[in-house]
Amino acid sequence: MDTEREASDSDRRVWPRPTDLPGPLEAALDLLAAEGCALSHLDLTSSELIAELGDLATPAVVETLALLHEQHQTLARAPKVAAPWLLEQAHISPWPAKRNGQATEAEARRAFHHWMNLVLLCRFCHVLFDKPLLIPRVLVERARIEVLRTRTGHDALRLFIARSLAYRGNQPDAAMPFHTDVEHAHFELATLHGHGDPITVAPFRKADRTFQSTADPVSGLIRQGDYGGNPDEFYFARGITNVPPPAPGRYNVVETPNGFGFEPASAPGAEDAAAPDNANGGAG
Repeated sequence: MDTEREASDSDRRVWPRPTDLPGPLEAALDLLAAEGCALSHLDLTSSELIAELGDLATPAVVETLALLHEQHQTLARAPKVAAPWLLEQAHISPWPAKRNGQATEAEARRAFHHWMNLVLLCRFCHVLFDKPLLIPRVLVERARIEVLRTRTGHDALRLFIARSLAYRGNQPDAAMPFHTDVEHAHFELATLHGHGDPITVAPFRKADRTFQSTADPVSGLIRQGDYGGNPDEFYFARGITNVPPPAPGRYNVVETPNGFGFEPASAPGAEDAAAPDNANGGAG
């Protein structure tokens, strides 16, 4: 929503806030639109939820959440044809936070348009999350996971993984776990669902068709092998994690000082260390 431009490197170049999403991400979000605003999947008036927010549950935040709860009930009655137009793509971490520290504009764009940094919010929630910071960030992070727990979320994860693996630039790297979006998405698919047929994808470009990738939601592994070969014989488990995911259940995937891990879904979530000055919200 915010289109500010800020200097980003030693040459004082200006990197504009990117707008167009990568194709796989756009397709997955289009599918998730059927689930409506992510925050509508939480009971925003729950006393348990308010208690878990602790000091973040200021009187203004509690009143805002109650208002949004009423708005979601109204939006639920909107005609299906109108519902998608009431949703907006929101970034959990704002552009300045994701841009800072990146060596190139391309890296900054990838960090900003990252699979785990996007969520669909209604217009009411989006503006209140971005500007007055009246919606704690931890709620948006939890809401995103709750949407991905749904059947639609399962299908969106598979679609994103399949389309991402079709491009060589998105291939996982065993030496750098969680270096690409597809690794995060597959980690969530294995963690939140843990079932389904392997996703075997040939590269989109003919010039790249010397290899093939397969992602197994049950084992949580991505393997690669020769193009046209038997996926069961693909030779290497790439870049997901050396620790198998826990059994499917109510877990959140959280960033830790040593990488990524799990915490029970009843916990509020983890803040993004990249944006300490924006702990309660983001500019999306």
